[in-house]
Amino acid sequence: MRSRTYEAFFPLIAVTVIYFLLEGLIGFLVSRITVGFNPKRRKPADILKGVNTDDQN
Repeated sequence: MRSRTYEAFFPLIAVTVIYFLLEGLIGFLVSRITVGFNPKRRKPADILKGVNTDDQN
């Protein structure tokens, strides 16, 4: 690329911007997925979904 266009910094800056955008997107998605697996970060209503808490013995 550099030998054809004689521009050294534009391709590096473009790759850096693309990298940070992808890293931010993947980091956001992974953090949203991990909330579903960590019971301390979930809402109590989501944890007890499908569990009958009105047990009358």
